[in-house]
Amino acid sequence: SGWWSCTLASKEKPVIYFREEDADKRPFVTRYYNADIHRGALAMPQFMVNVLEDEVIPDEG
Repeated sequence: SGWWSCTLASKEKPVIYFREEDADKRPFVTRYYNADIHRGALAMPQFMVNVLEDEVIPDEG
């Protein structure tokens, strides 16, 4: 066991958007994976939501 991490980035649109139609129309059967599982994997854990709500973001304007 140990720590692990996954980082996603995009220069175009937010990484929460993925090819949902491709996930639903995959040419093979899965027992676990579907578009909802994919979307859920990108959900932010509640402790992180709480941390970000408490952060003070300086106004750059």
